[in-house]
This record gives sequence, C-alpha cells and structure tokens, in this order.
Amino acid sequence: MLNIYLEHAPHGGAKIIGDYASLIDLQNAITKAISSKESVLLKFFDSDGEQYELDISCVENSVLMKRPYYDWSENASKVT
Repeated sequence: MLNIYLEHAPHGGAKIIGDYASLIDLQNAITKAISSKESVLLKFFDSDGEQYELDISCVENSVLMKRPYYDWSENASKVT
C-alpha cells in the first residue's frame, strides 16, 4: 500500500507514505529507471483500496527545466 500526497497549495510539500514492501518496490523501480533510462510503470493500491499507476521516468535536466509541471496530455515515456 502506498499513498502519494501532492502539494495542497503552491510551493507546499509532497509526501510519500507506504508500507515496507511498497517502498521497496518504489525504490527498485527508481533504480531500474535510472539504470535503464526507460520508463517504469508500477501499480499500487492506496489506503482506501483504489488502484493507481505510477510512471517513473529518468530524463535529462534540460527536459525538466522546460517542463516544471507535467503535461498530462502526453505520455511520460515520450519525455526522454
């Protein structure tokens, strides 16, 4: 189980809270995205039982500087 809480106000903090197994899965996915330079898709359940996907991508800093906010109209795997 993993909960990701995004900022609730501009410049607010984000928080990731999960059980041991979910945090290890997240850690492994981040490591894989870094080493392979490919997008990694995970599926998690949050505390109310809803399933969601988490797409983890490793991109160049120049891409991040151009895109401070994620464009949901594009697939994250295209942002390489």
